[in-house]
Amino acid sequence: ARVWRNTGRTRSRSTTKRGREENKPRDRSQARSRSASISRSLRTEGSIMEKLFGDHIDRDQHQSQSTVLTRTLLTSAVHYDAQNSLWIATLNLNQKAEQGGTERHSPRNLRAFSYPTEVEARESAKCNAPPRMIPASESAGCFICEGKFAVFRRPVHCRNCGVCLCTKCTVTWPAKMLPETFNIKHEKTVKVCRSCSWLNDSFQDALKKGDYDRAMALYKTGNINLRCPFTSEKGESMFPVHCAVEGGSIRLVRWLVDIRFCPLRVVRSGMKLKHTNNPLLTSKGRSVMNIAMTGRNVDILRYLVVEKNMSVFEVKDLKIALNALDTILKTIPRDEDDLGQFTEESDANAPDVSELLIADNNAPILK
Repeated sequence: ARVWRNTGRTRSRSTTKRGREENKPRDRSQARSRSASISRSLRTEGSIMEKLFGDHIDRDQHQSQSTVLTRTLLTSAVHYDAQNSLWIATLNLNQKAEQGGTERHSPRNLRAFSYPTEVEARESAKCNAPPRMIPASESAGCFICEGKFAVFRRPVHCRNCGVCLCTKCTVTWPAKMLPETFNIKHEKTVKVCRSCSWLNDSFQDALKKGDYDRAMALYKTGNINLRCPFTSEKGESMFPVHCAVEGGSIRLVRWLVDIRFCPLRVVRSGMKLKHTNNPLLTSKGRSVMNIAMTGRNVDILRYLVVEKNMSVFEVKDLKIALNALDTILKTIPRDEDDLGQFTEESDANAPDVSELLIADNNAPILK
């Protein structure tokens, strides 16, 4: 009887404990709703709480919304240097200097690059000209969540498009994901908005899937960087041209290389940009040729070797090279006209061996 009573007590206690655990999520949601209502009541317009911490934001409502503002670039100029027969692209890197002041004509606020053609120079100016930062005085609230700025909710600029944000609506990028001209303070990491981060990830995904139409639609937003790598903490850091080759779209590869002048080899920065013979590599040491051979894309391989003078000897893995060669040989169409010549009828018309031997004085005697 004692054992039965103890068991009953144990069961009743466990049942009560289970009921408390089931009610915990409900209690938490009720506590969140109460705290949110208190926060709304305290952060009324013009109150001290609003001035210190800003107004209340329902972040769940803005989580799925994504607004993109096309960046406005600082001034740039392209002119022809007749003495050196080069086109010079000159960029202004200082927004304050552009607005006037003593530093307006300072050489440290300018960056110049030289190119053999005008088209390359203008494309470089478009890719490397930094965006104009929207002044905080012109932005009352965050561009993403629309929350008002306050003493403890300070505005932060997106280094890719220039909009003003609160800290919670930013994403941290490695500095190498932006052109060097965007990072005049030489910081190791930069802050960008969630919209630019989404654009970057979506564009990379479109390239890897070979989706030309989607990639073009994303590029038209004006906030895509074609000459900077996509970095990932766990995955492989790749340039857009690497992603396009991996996606297997020859159309995207030609658009990046021939129209947007994305380099296939390492470019040394300076007053006169120099294309080296070193191939452009991913974080895992793979070149464009290596990726093309791994994917066994014959059209891209032919384009890289024949039109862009890329060397197949860049690939050190013999197995990858042989697999690519095997695929190329299988795709070469057979010439039926040549095969039709080798028939039994053609064998009957062949000359006799003795006639060939007689014609050749050095031939052995046929017995």
